[in-house]
Amino acid sequence: SGGISDNIEHGIFALIDAVSNNRKDLAFDLLHQLILSGEPETRILSSIIGQMEVMLVTKQLAEDGNPIGEIKKVTKIHEFRIKKCLNFAKKFTEKDLKRILINAYSTDGKIKMGVLAPQLALEMLIAEI
Repeated sequence: SGGISDNIEHGIFALIDAVSNNRKDLAFDLLHQLILSGEPETRILSSIIGQMEVMLVTKQLAEDGNPIGEIKKVTKIHEFRIKKCLNFAKKFTEKDLKRILINAYSTDGKIKMGVLAPQLALEMLIAEI
């Protein structure tokens, strides 16, 4: 995979890590770095949504007693990413993850409809996590 997708994936991991450790200040810095590096806000948001969806699914599968190997089979996701997502997901309840996802989908809609400026919308989303 190319450098750009690695950069954004790494950036999103770092951002979610910061948020899950209650370091909003760091999360905002990381968001601004991603934007400054030229990542489109819509791409940042879709990466956050993708990560959160994986966190929710892997958390549900793990809590149902599925081992990593089974989760990997079901989701077709790389084991490294599953482990990372499960680690982040520990810090959130299933209810939290669902709430964050609903906010993220609504943020996506607001950006697409032009209701909110993309950067502001992302900042608000992070503030609400």
